[in-house]
Amino acid sequence: MSWSGGFEDFNTIQQSVPSKKQSNYGTGTGTYSRNTMSDIYQAPTNRVTAATGGQGVKVAISDLQPVMPNAVVVGVVLTKESPHSFPNKKNPGTDRHCISLTIRDSETDFINCTCWGSEEYVKHLAQTLCIGDTVEITNPQVASKPQDRSDERFRPSTPSGYQLNISERHSTIELYGGSDLSYFTQLSHIPTRASNDYYTLLDVINNGQNLHQEYINLLFGIRSVGKAKDITTKTGKKLKRCEVKILDETCKSFPLIFWDHVLSDLAQSWTPQEHVIFAADCRVTFDDYRKAMIATATSKTIFTINPDTPEAYNLYQYVQGLDFSEEDFGDTSANQAVIDLSAITSVYNVEGVKQLQTQMVSNPSSDTSDGICGIIFGYLSTFDIDSEISSVVLTRCKKCWYKVDSRAKTCSNVNCSAGSVDDLFNEAISADLSQSLDILVNITDCTGTLGNVRFSGAPLEKCIGLTIDEFLCLQDQQKTELKWKFLLEKCKIYFKV
Repeated sequence: MSWSGGFEDFNTIQQSVPSKKQSNYGTGTGTYSRNTMSDIYQAPTNRVTAATGGQGVKVAISDLQPVMPNAVVVGVVLTKESPHSFPNKKNPGTDRHCISLTIRDSETDFINCTCWGSEEYVKHLAQTLCIGDTVEITNPQVASKPQDRSDERFRPSTPSGYQLNISERHSTIELYGGSDLSYFTQLSHIPTRASNDYYTLLDVINNGQNLHQEYINLLFGIRSVGKAKDITTKTGKKLKRCEVKILDETCKSFPLIFWDHVLSDLAQSWTPQEHVIFAADCRVTFDDYRKAMIATATSKTIFTINPDTPEAYNLYQYVQGLDFSEEDFGDTSANQAVIDLSAITSVYNVEGVKQLQTQMVSNPSSDTSDGICGIIFGYLSTFDIDSEISSVVLTRCKKCWYKVDSRAKTCSNVNCSAGSVDDLFNEAISADLSQSLDILVNITDCTGTLGNVRFSGAPLEKCIGLTIDEFLCLQDQQKTELKWKFLLEKCKIYFKV
């Protein structure tokens, strides 16, 4: 199926969606019509023999051989690294400069390329070539990969047995503008791995350190994109760091870290709730500082933006239905694991928090897109945990994760597939509902009162020492006693704006 920048291409729906490979999460069904590449565009049949202006012969990646003078290879750029330089052993006192690319010319064939030349030449390529561009390479050197594939420790793993070396003196690489350009553009939306070959984010969290330092595939949506920051290491190396909060149906916030200029710039182009990404060979590690799993993009990682797959479309529909204005998304342990309380050291008073809120509204920036955490030393001046159940317990539908009105017995999502809303409250399918404590409190100190602060989920359960099920068993008198145990008592409060 062709992508035109959005998921609207899936709106013509006719046939069943295959089941999704995903442990620890139920599969759903849907219908849509999906064309193959051959249905949309007939790939060139003369790519091995077609002449290109008498300057070379166009060769498919699958047909490359070590000795092929004047070969022309056309492909879409899947990855691009930042330029590198290192001492030239043959000419001491000088440096060699290079930049690496990975290009693709079919659903199954892609190859790594290294462009060598002067510093100015390499910088020019870095500035003019972007991920997603289609390039034409003339007269590259076709070199065999090492049999142990050691060259792929820091480069994408490719199915080709060869790699291309592009010399400033003997080769050319330029943007391609042939009549079959749309064919290569469509290739950029097809993952380099099977569409159902990926871990869910909850799988990563549950496996924990068993996956430490492993390279895995992920499919995710975008919750927020942090501001890219320039960093200089102790050795003087300049990096660019960017943190993106990603999500899927099983986890509503998971950190993905970028340490590269090119990939950080790519991440800046992603829009929350609009882009879905398939990441091949993304490294996951256990972060000792956060005490949680994180993902990191490396030079091996290939990102497919808005993949042309049913799994991606299903995830897109799910992400579109989420309300990002609410901080709590069911408050799973997966979300809570991301926040490390020991890392929160900034202390505010109530007046300072109010000023912070005003500043964030009047001058929003990507620096605060993920919120700001801090500490208040004060007391709860309102803690109505003994109110009626509908004001204290938040009920969500696990099918779509929208709120469910327990009094009206209605799911707020009119397109929810859970069935009759009355049936949701039957004991036989109570597993389709998720309940959590959720109240609004007031925080007061000597500078004023901060009203309507949400206190919910696992933090609230930990504070009162009761689970949601245990709380629901309390009598009214016990709830009132619990209220006065915390009301007007001095406490240290961790918050997030």
